[in-house]
Amino acid sequence: MNKFLPTIVICCSRDKTKNATRAIDLYTKGLSGQVRAHAKRCDVDDVLKVANVVILSAKHGFVHGGEVLEPYDREMTENTDVDSFVESISSTAGIFNSLNPNLPLMVFMTNNYLKVWDKMVDSNRILKSKLPNMTYVSRGHVGNLQLKSRLKKGLESLLEVNGEPTFFRSGVASSAELGYLDAGQAIGTSLAHCNMDKMKSLTSSIIDGSKTHKVFWDNGLITLLRKGKVIDTSWVFEQYKRLIAAAGTGGPNISIVIPDAPQCKHTALDLIDKHTADIRWLAERCDVILPVHKYDDSVEFAKEAMQIIGHDYRIRLGVPCLENELDLLLPLDVIESLLQAKHNDKPLFASMHYFGLSDVSHKNKLHPRLLLAKMYLGQTDNSISLDACRTTALFGRGRKGDMLQKHIQDNEPKISQKLKINVYQAFLSPDDEDYRPELDGDTYNDLDTFDSNEVEQYMCNFWALLDDVEDAESVEAWFAIYGKLTENEGHDYTLNFDSDDIDGCIDVATRFVFTHSVLKKIEQLWYELFEAPRSPDVEYVRTEVRLTATEARRRAIFQLFLSQSGPLAA
Repeated sequence: MNKFLPTIVICCSRDKTKNATRAIDLYTKGLSGQVRAHAKRCDVDDVLKVANVVILSAKHGFVHGGEVLEPYDREMTENTDVDSFVESISSTAGIFNSLNPNLPLMVFMTNNYLKVWDKMVDSNRILKSKLPNMTYVSRGHVGNLQLKSRLKKGLESLLEVNGEPTFFRSGVASSAELGYLDAGQAIGTSLAHCNMDKMKSLTSSIIDGSKTHKVFWDNGLITLLRKGKVIDTSWVFEQYKRLIAAAGTGGPNISIVIPDAPQCKHTALDLIDKHTADIRWLAERCDVILPVHKYDDSVEFAKEAMQIIGHDYRIRLGVPCLENELDLLLPLDVIESLLQAKHNDKPLFASMHYFGLSDVSHKNKLHPRLLLAKMYLGQTDNSISLDACRTTALFGRGRKGDMLQKHIQDNEPKISQKLKINVYQAFLSPDDEDYRPELDGDTYNDLDTFDSNEVEQYMCNFWALLDDVEDAESVEAWFAIYGKLTENEGHDYTLNFDSDDIDGCIDVATRFVFTHSVLKKIEQLWYELFEAPRSPDVEYVRTEVRLTATEARRRAIFQLFLSQSGPLAA
């Protein structure tokens, strides 16, 4: 057995050569013949060079494909005494004690031989602890044709797989987690955290990221379920359509999730029927995922859902993997049935997504599911995707992300270049009657961090640009500035200063910044300040400042994921 190769286990067959030869060549037909033929189609002259092939012989027990055997006339039947046979071949089970735990083991046998395999495992003659986590055993196949079809897919996954899974680093809910994007990772977020009306700056950054990276945008169902709330499906689709429209050419890189009903397939189908037009619109512009839950008949649900949506639309199968408080984990046999499902002899799904699964999930859960996905879909790029939150696992007391963040804050100061301006002189010239040369109004604005997407954030606290916002004269001066910004706009917006109610004046004026015309003028003025300041007393000040926790965490995430040659093994 070669520890550097994956392993395939098959059963023997009736037809054999007349002379002694290697076990892999002894059986002229059956599964052994299929394995040899597939290898030749892949330009492999000897399949044993690329995989360990173990054959369960009705006479010899488990033998390696390279072992030389004499022809014999014996086979397993329904009348075979399985217990006695298992006892007689128990010594051959040791062949599985030296398998590489990080490489796949795939078992394909007719049902009579499969009984022997199961008995060997159940009686601990084959030790489960010695088998790889990435183990697949074909079960429930109906006849030899389906068994051979599965063997074909297994061989393809071992010999022909080209596409690698996409691992979304999901749960992005702050600018710190854009560090994943900085490091070139696919990222994921949720409408519960980011949408077109909430966390707009972060939402904009993620949309921009979709131009070059894959983005997973969940509908927020799980977050709402945990809070005992109901999802508003009309709002979900309205948000998705606005997001995809804003993404433009980045749309095809965004994966969205059809709102679902984990507890009731009829409710889920009603939702799909209600929003068919929305789903089709999105499917033409982005990657759409259909979640399939543990219903009485999950395959039938999937077929009905696709019948409603239309088989001409490419929809990705969504497979839940959460199993803690919500217990949504879909069993492996159901997943395989979904991958085998067809419409007019074509697979129902050409791609799939695992919810709540990542490259560092427990190997007992991850490896069998990944192997199954690669068997059925691994020959195509972008056909397999997974998402899970990584931030909580990396950051916390004593964890590597937290320690790296602290190290960065302590040892990597930010060089900040700031522009010192006189705010009044910038907005009002000495010729203006409202000009107040006696009001200093000096402020520092960070050139490195200014972003036009954050204009609203700046203007929400516009008054804080002054050193002393309680000064009535200062506030009155700002009212004059607002007057300049809003003049000639053809609307009735007015700002009347009242020295007896400064706070009220500020409150009223602050609301004006959200009018489109005012916002655009403010944005234009900021650009003018940064590109060609009017004040003759402009100074540029360079200082070293300690990174904020958010900035340090973003750098920490960037460093952790940029340095990995493959998926993060933390």
